[in-house]
Amino acid sequence: MMKFIVFLSLLMGTLACTYYDHSFPYDFENPTSTTRLEKQLKEISGLHYKDENTLYAVQDEVGKVFEVNLTTGKAKAIINFRKEGDFEGLTKKGEFFYALKSNGSIYEIDKEGEVNKFTFVSDAKGFEFEGLCLDRTGDNLLVACKQHGKKKKDDHIWVYQFSLKEKKYKDKEFLKILKEDVHKKFRPSGISMDEQGTLYLIAANTFTIASFNSKGILLNKAQLPYLSFPQVEGICFAPNGVLYLSSEKGDQDKGKIITLKKNAK
Repeated sequence: MMKFIVFLSLLMGTLACTYYDHSFPYDFENPTSTTRLEKQLKEISGLHYKDENTLYAVQDEVGKVFEVNLTTGKAKAIINFRKEGDFEGLTKKGEFFYALKSNGSIYEIDKEGEVNKFTFVSDAKGFEFEGLCLDRTGDNLLVACKQHGKKKKDDHIWVYQFSLKEKKYKDKEFLKILKEDVHKKFRPSGISMDEQGTLYLIAANTFTIASFNSKGILLNKAQLPYLSFPQVEGICFAPNGVLYLSSEKGDQDKGKIITLKKNAK
């Protein structure tokens, strides 16, 4: 029993919120609000902002786009585009939604649920992807690679670019970031870019959030509190800088969306 108590204490100490740097404009230990979600949204894997009361969301293994009410936690499926699939990201540009599958395929979805599918540019064997967002500096999507197909390259975090104009992945990666700069076991589970062009990556396996400039230089990183973020998978921003993070159910009873307003200067 004593060994178990010591182990539990060490575990909780590891998972407690530890700020490595102190310039993050968000207080992850004290969120603005938390929305507990319906059971049908126990595994949200992607978010996109609609308005201050509503987010778009996609759930892992279900090919539906949902609208989520941030006050009630109620969800409404507005588009059915696939019966099933391992979907790991969602964003929107103009009239089209874009959903990311774990193998790197991108689904362009119209309001009727009709789909155009685009595959990852290289041999995707061994690759795994989690996280999709708009590149606010150009007409592109950004795709976070959770696991690189070549083991010797998996010591870096890879972010790829998909051209909305050419409807294909660009040959060269968008960013290549040394994992040790963030966490040696960092595996992205979500990606987003704020209105200023700062890139944010989250990792459920290390309870980490990190921000980068356009050259991939680390600006900040923090360890998220486990009890609030047991499995953080979705991330998006409002135009005014409000940050939304979704956590899958994990070992808790419901999934949730956590809202964080910027700290007062």
